[in-house]
Amino acid sequence: MTPLMYQLFNVLAPVLVVAAIGFTWAKARQPFDNAFVSSLTFNIATPMLIFSSLTKLHVDPAAVGEVALVTLLVSVSFVVLGAAILWVLRIPLRPYLTPVMVPNTGNVGLPVCYLAFGDQGLALAVVVHVVSAAMQFTVGIAITSGTFSLKDLAKVPLLYAVAAALIVAETGVEVPVWIANATALIGQLAIPLMLLGLGVSLNRLQVGQLKQSLSVTAVRLGLGFAASWGAAMLFGLNHVQTGVLVLQLSMPAAVFTYMMAARYNCEPEGVAGVVFVSTLVGFALMPLILLLVL
Repeated sequence: MTPLMYQLFNVLAPVLVVAAIGFTWAKARQPFDNAFVSSLTFNIATPMLIFSSLTKLHVDPAAVGEVALVTLLVSVSFVVLGAAILWVLRIPLRPYLTPVMVPNTGNVGLPVCYLAFGDQGLALAVVVHVVSAAMQFTVGIAITSGTFSLKDLAKVPLLYAVAAALIVAETGVEVPVWIANATALIGQLAIPLMLLGLGVSLNRLQVGQLKQSLSVTAVRLGLGFAASWGAAMLFGLNHVQTGVLVLQLSMPAAVFTYMMAARYNCEPEGVAGVVFVSTLVGFALMPLILLLVL
């Protein structure tokens, strides 16, 4: 095994192992409260991870700002270009535009970026995740539900964690050791919980309308890679910034898009098929993307 292949294996193997444990656990019909784990991860563990990463690692604010801005621009392009491509393919926008615009930057993206680029990569990946989550809980919910409300954005704990971290960075306030240790400890729950939840969720999903699922998967992964790579080159991002941006925005459709579709009764079976197929194809293509960005 070449050094590069060994590095790729070291990045992907832990992700696959933990997700496979979740999948096998659910397959064996062992108890797993997905609603509780998802709520704990979203409301507590991930915000703690974000605060800890952005305050502990002292990432260059300029680098963070660049990644946030480019992520926002690329996310908007997902909406515009994704809608155009789906319209050409005659695929309904309401259920399928959301999985095109919302990559799995949490369950898969954070651990992959951490294993590929270390602490600095994790901090930047968190920034991409926050911007993507903001789009998901505003534009994504609006598309799926047919209504728009800023109240949904106000309920996203991730944004408050970012705000708190930015205040610390701007004021130079020293975070008390016990708070730093507590947020770091709780934040460490996020990544394994995300991967376990991913495995459990994939076990429960069923592939529906395979041809359409493959078409939407191609749009999600192809547009994700092309737009993020093009934006990174256009804005002259450095190696780590480019790698994190491309990895995060080339991820398969987020599992949460299925949950939204089920909540608003918006063709949940079809969206489940997209999540399942895009995850399988995304994992198969991930070594190629890692080869390009490492």
